[in-house]
Amino acid sequence: MDNNVGRQQACRYVHHRASSGAVLRGTVLSGTVLRGTVLRGTVLSGTLLSGTVLSGTVLSGTVLSGTVLSGTVLSGTVLSGTVLRGTVLSGAVLRGTVLSGTLPSGTALFGTVGLAGSGAGPGTAAPATPGPGHVRAAPALVLNLRGSGSSPAGEQAFSAMDATADARGFVVAYPQGSVRTTTFGVPGFDWNVPGEPLYVGAPVPPATADDVSFLTALPRMLAPRYCIDLSRVYVTGFSGGARVASALACASTSVVAAFAPVSGLQFPARCATRSPAPVLAFHGTADPIDPYAGTGGQRYWTSGVVASAAAWARHDRCRTRTVSRPEPDATLTRHGSCRASSSVSLYTLTGAGHTWPGGPKLSRVLRSYLGPTARDVDADALIWAFFDRHRLGGGA
Repeated sequence: MDNNVGRQQACRYVHHRASSGAVLRGTVLSGTVLRGTVLRGTVLSGTLLSGTVLSGTVLSGTVLSGTVLSGTVLSGTVLSGTVLRGTVLSGAVLRGTVLSGTLPSGTALFGTVGLAGSGAGPGTAAPATPGPGHVRAAPALVLNLRGSGSSPAGEQAFSAMDATADARGFVVAYPQGSVRTTTFGVPGFDWNVPGEPLYVGAPVPPATADDVSFLTALPRMLAPRYCIDLSRVYVTGFSGGARVASALACASTSVVAAFAPVSGLQFPARCATRSPAPVLAFHGTADPIDPYAGTGGQRYWTSGVVASAAAWARHDRCRTRTVSRPEPDATLTRHGSCRASSSVSLYTLTGAGHTWPGGPKLSRVLRSYLGPTARDVDADALIWAFFDRHRLGGGA
């Protein structure tokens, strides 16, 4: 794409060596790479953050790891504007950096968007480069949407996708959304999908922003800051985030190249687009929250997963259907020979609950509520392999 060519030419990254021996690559803190000696409790030299000193161990191995600067306002120019207002890094939402800003329409970018990956590994805030002045290919972007009632930090931990992003060289963002909620006494966020109720069936508060429009606009907001290849934007999500990913597949096929809902595939009743949408879905047969067969569950859970996958296959005009068993407890149903090299695939995970396949081990309390996690399927690896075969305008 012409826009990406221009951005790649402008995306030249310098690197400086820190006192610990780690290398910080990319444009950190509004265009400059932490002047002079950094890391391991050392004062960041120069007039950084309006002359303030970051006390303690800062940037030790990862960018602002742990609860550094919890509740502190970083003054000055960070990421082309005032960023990190209030308690932002409490719980370490990010590996990389924090984004704040406005949508083109002027609507506020709700909360924070955590970024990880770009192939640079921990301790970096921009794509890695072999040396000064090198121009590298623009990375892909994966929007990883949290479940209803969860948070960006929760989805980052639950999906554990950062490691795949670092290994494969793409950027993963964890959007927050605008509707605050509380589940079992734990604060979190819900999604506003127009025409649908919230997770608990409550009405959407008046004047609440449309999260489908927000997420559709988000890639172009991130692209100039992280040199994103806008032909390689993808969406995955868990539970309520999978429901939103399904809605985006009907609303943003001109923005997103492929979709991978986990524990929440749906085919929206009002699907506006006629464009094919490549889909890869995962769902456990013992899911107690969004039941596999479609009966029970929340008010927004309106159909079974097999029926939803078949609806997507009809939408994409797929002509073939194959069933295989790649793992003892995993059945793969693949609809192929679709329009524009699309495909619709569903991993049915026997005995698995409302969990992320191959994700981290859950506590006993969470296991009793969500059910077991599939261990013979690595969703992160399969999702990226699927995404990497698709791009806008290029098919599979």
